[in-house]
Amino acid sequence: MAASGPNQLPAVWTTPLDRAGAEFPRMGKSARRLLETAIGSAELFMVLKTRTRVDVGEWFWNGRVWLGVTAQAVTLLASGRKPFVQAVPFDQLRDSLYNHITGEVVLAPAKELKVKRVKLPALAGYQLLAQIYSPAGGGQNKET
Repeated sequence: MAASGPNQLPAVWTTPLDRAGAEFPRMGKSARRLLETAIGSAELFMVLKTRTRVDVGEWFWNGRVWLGVTAQAVTLLASGRKPFVQAVPFDQLRDSLYNHITGEVVLAPAKELKVKRVKLPALAGYQLLAQIYSPAGGGQNKET
């Protein structure tokens, strides 16, 4: 994940994940089913477990938000009684940024999103931004 300059995003990941490996064993069965239903047969380049939680209809806890990143969209999901799934095309996220003070990726300008910020470590956050702003995703790399 080498950056091309001090203020540049890291290189875009272009090799799809093996659905039998990588992050998938860490996902619960219901979260994995949600992701596979949401993205269908699209190639998946990143799966990230965030530190963000969302109401999924459980009494005592909120569901953990996972991110699935394809070549064209970010899918946010959390499993529970009322599962949360939202897919957002990259072209609706062209003003996204990483807030290093809060440790969150701010997903912007997609106003209809229920979850507009996701807590991620800095490296994962910048990699997510690289995927969003990638030329393959229809965008242009943006300095942070």
